[in-house]
Amino acid sequence: MGFETKTGLSINQTWQQWISFSLNSWNTINYDLNSFENMPEEQNLGLFLNKIIVNYADLAQCSFAEHKSKYFQIINEYNENLDDENKERLLNCLIKATKKAKVSSTYEKKRFYLEMQTKQLLCDSENDMYYDSIKEYLEAIIEEYISLPYYERERIYFRDQYEKIQKALSEHVYLKISIGNKDLKIRPLMIETDKSTNYNYLICTEAPQGIDHLISLRLHHIKLIYKTRDKFKALNKEETKKLRSLVDKYSAPYLKGISDPMIKVHLTKSGMENYKAWINQRPPYTGEPEILEYENETYFVLTFNCSKRQVQNYFFKFGADAMITEPEDLRDLFSKMYDKASDIYKSMKEEN
Repeated sequence: MGFETKTGLSINQTWQQWISFSLNSWNTINYDLNSFENMPEEQNLGLFLNKIIVNYADLAQCSFAEHKSKYFQIINEYNENLDDENKERLLNCLIKATKKAKVSSTYEKKRFYLEMQTKQLLCDSENDMYYDSIKEYLEAIIEEYISLPYYERERIYFRDQYEKIQKALSEHVYLKISIGNKDLKIRPLMIETDKSTNYNYLICTEAPQGIDHLISLRLHHIKLIYKTRDKFKALNKEETKKLRSLVDKYSAPYLKGISDPMIKVHLTKSGMENYKAWINQRPPYTGEPEILEYENETYFVLTFNCSKRQVQNYFFKFGADAMITEPEDLRDLFSKMYDKASDIYKSMKEEN
């Protein structure tokens, strides 16, 4: 079985394949390519598509052969007396009725070489029963992939790393990882999807630190993962509850720095309106806002129990509408950053 029977192609031959992209799929593929690999599409498109196809084909709903048993189970619930031939006939009718239409408006058409794993997948696949060509099947996989939210696409592209982490979590073993220019031995604790950033994070500690020293690492920043033979003790009920509480309170992107002191921010009326409107990565304040009148201006004083990094990332764009008053080192950092930006503008103005 497999597409080899229809095409007459041999796995030892060089396979080239044309793929048609809709505007949406082309933009998404390019976005992911730059995000995951940080390379121009001309250099890496073929490698990227091969990886998506191999990593996602067995999961994709459009791979009907891989889900046949599930569909047969549904059919059996309605009529358990059907023989296999009639089940297959009914399944084909259902697939024809639910199969997505082909790309109707081609924005780009690209040719790429199929790697050995991709060719083996197609030769072993029984999806040739449901698709007229390799091209149609591969386009169905790609169109389904681009319909997923970013964090799911990230898990698919980095499926190998994701599964290694999940296995280490289930076996309670330390991992050695490479991130940036650093090699770390870490104790994996969980993989968390942060909906505000749409990214996946590995929540862990550097061995042998406890959960009071949590760090979070972007999944796609981790380049290499090695499983060790060293085991760690699984979290008990109380520790698991504490871990969940910390992640919920500070959010995955800002776990490094959870021991930061209470932070106070003065917002103008305009700043308060912006705070209510700009929800992406917004830190929640504690208690009730304090109203302060100063030089005919109303300020809202908010207190935050979050990391300095989150306050820096979120409030820097507020400019004069937000003033950090505590702690002193964070206030000084904002002042220096604004002074530096002002100096750049002044020097550019003098040159002109």
